[in-house]
Amino acid sequence: MPMEIDLVTRLTAAATLAGEGISWFERAGDPAATTVMMTPVSPGRDYTHDGPDGLDGPRVQFNYVGTDPDALLTLRQQVRDAMEQVDPIAGETVGDTIFWPAEVVGSGALPVEDLADQTRLFGLYDDMMFHHQAA
Repeated sequence: MPMEIDLVTRLTAAATLAGEGISWFERAGDPAATTVMMTPVSPGRDYTHDGPDGLDGPRVQFNYVGTDPDALLTLRQQVRDAMEQVDPIAGETVGDTIFWPAEVVGSGALPVEDLADQTRLFGLYDDMMFHHQAA
């Protein structure tokens, strides 16, 4: 499986506040649900004269969105723990991907969004860099 699918599997197990609301490119499920949306910022591919070296280190933006700001802080910490607390020697294998510890390289708040039913959505984001390779 591609790294992106393995990362969703990995975070679904760790970020319990988001439930099944972890996805790439758009928020999954109910618009007011607590979710994590991931967007690639840069591919982080290194090359040799023979082509890609097989150890990619992308930068990914993680958007945490929901109606409860306190729950978002907890969700962000769950994702950070899952991404950062990885054995730096052995890595963590999920599916067909070995993940290495992540580093938060940017963080902040997203603009508040008001839905048609007057529900307010709050948001936070982290930019993380992490290495991964095929298992």
